[in-house]
Amino acid sequence: MINNIQPDYVKTTNYDTALDSFITHMNKNCNSNGYYNFTVNKGRRFDKVVSNSSVHCFVEKETGNIFKPASWSSPQLKTKTPVRGSIYDVNSCRNADAHGGWLYSR
Repeated sequence: MINNIQPDYVKTTNYDTALDSFITHMNKNCNSNGYYNFTVNKGRRFDKVVSNSSVHCFVEKETGNIFKPASWSSPQLKTKTPVRGSIYDVNSCRNADAHGGWLYSR
């Protein structure tokens, strides 16, 4: 904490609540024309965030880390920095857009 400024974290450690907050943020901020509707497809290790029959990102259930997609069925894990953000940290998704460009900026 610097100068009594609190970091902007989601106020919960519950995965489902944090994921719902992330999806609400995406639907509210990235859906200006009403075309995109973000939903979650539950998986065993990763949850898939889908928009209009395309994968937007993957969220790891154990840690809440966000990964860009490598294909429809798997996240991109074979890069130097595969983690693109966290659903527990609001600042990591602040520049999120409907097309997923924020996932490729690193």
